Amino acid sequence: MPQVPEADLVEELAVARRELAEALERQAATDEVLRVISSSPGELQPIFESMLENGTRLCEAKFGVLYLYGDGGFRVVASHNIPPAFAEARRQRGTFLPPPGTPLGDTIRTKQTVHVSDLSATRPYAERIETVVAAVELGGI
Repeated sequence: MPQVPEADLVEELAVARRELAEALERQAATDEVLRVISSSPGELQPIFESMLENGTRLCEAKFGVLYLYGDGGFRVVASHNIPPAFAEARRQRGTFLPPPGTPLGDTIRTKQTVHVSDLSATRPYAERIETVVAAVELGGI
């Protein structure tokens, strides 16, 4: 049996430790959300907030906004560490339906996750679509 170099073993161990730490963090987040669900029968707000707070932390995001789609549009149901100016713009906007060609509009159309690394470099921002401009200029997205 060929010997594996020690450096390779050290790297494999480091990877395994990182993966274990991530799995334990995801499990702790899941446990927290389930705890909130069991302690909040019939109340969705605390559940939304817990889901978003844990998701934001797991994704290492600066802030998060959780939208609920219904009655023909999206509305904010929870936010976590959102920049105040962006929060106010979201509140004033109320329920909205994102235009086609925007990331959220594409999510509705395709029912797939859309990842955008720089929203300010997109066509909807260049076309000055209001929701996208607010996300970039007030939210720093």
